[in-house]
Amino acid sequence: MGKITLWSIIFFCLIFCSLFASDIDRDPVAWWKFETPVENTILDNITQMRDTVDGYFYPAKGVVGGCLKFDGYTTSIVRKAHNGPQLVDDFTFETWIALQTLPWNWTAIINQGGSVIPPNETSLPDPDLKHLRPGLVGAHYGESDLTDAQSKDELLSMDSDWTGGEKTWSSRWRGYIEAPFTGEITIYAEADDGLKLTINDQLAIDGLDLNGPRTGKITMVKGEKYPLILLYSNNYGPSFLRLFWSWNGQEKVLIPMDAFGYSERDDILTKWEIVPPNPPEKEFEPRIFFGIDAYGHLGMKLNIAGKWYECVSEETIPLLKWNHVVATYNKNQGIRIYINGKEVGTLVVKGLVTPSK
Repeated sequence: MGKITLWSIIFFCLIFCSLFASDIDRDPVAWWKFETPVENTILDNITQMRDTVDGYFYPAKGVVGGCLKFDGYTTSIVRKAHNGPQLVDDFTFETWIALQTLPWNWTAIINQGGSVIPPNETSLPDPDLKHLRPGLVGAHYGESDLTDAQSKDELLSMDSDWTGGEKTWSSRWRGYIEAPFTGEITIYAEADDGLKLTINDQLAIDGLDLNGPRTGKITMVKGEKYPLILLYSNNYGPSFLRLFWSWNGQEKVLIPMDAFGYSERDDILTKWEIVPPNPPEKEFEPRIFFGIDAYGHLGMKLNIAGKWYECVSEETIPLLKWNHVVATYNKNQGIRIYINGKEVGTLVVKGLVTPSK
């Protein structure tokens, strides 16, 4: 499976239509007006599908209505090819585009094929340790063995008692703990049933078994924040969890919640535990491309019967103004490219565009 990626150097308002006879006007099969962005999605007014907008973008005023201003480096609109129209014989791409600068290389307005949809892991933000949310965040499971993920679960107290609630359940919380002392710190747990605590990738307490240990030691530096993963399991009966610490001969005390925090990254990882992200799509053969080169030429490139054909305009797109650009393909006549109603490129070629797989 592939993707159709629609993107521009600066911003554009896109009309995308497919004509099965080049001399007959028909209704578009897809039309992005860019007037109703919702978070990181944009509406296709024909199919009513919402497509993901990757990267940075800003709503702006278009030729008519709204448009999106893209950063020219990271922004694209992504749709898997099997959700898009099958373009094989006759079709037209039509768009308004305004360039403030030229790209470094060929940049797509429409692109299907020749790239990979990355897994969501590539978009994980770096943890911001200066702006952590209070507590720990985790996934709540319906079974005691960390299976049957059900919901997001925040741990906001280190003196928690869930007795009388679910009979069997478990949670995996994550976040950060701030060290109160430089040196060896002893961690104590009171839990029914199982508990496992990892701090800075070091196993502090391994007590998932009913009779497992409930203490552990770890060396830390005062004021440093260390990544933490806390597993808890309940299998019938009482259900409670308490964590204490001590250091340098002091009595053990309940760990205060202001010692804990979690980042946006932790929140995303928790969501993925509940609903795993889609795996990456395999790379596939380039199929359809319509875009702009480093000099402002328009180009349409098609995979026809397994062979790659290119048509590049003789003229370039003016900067700092709205331009109406069109590219068409007819299986008997070939490729035509237009800028502001003027034909600026042709290539005679016959055949069907290689279908997406």
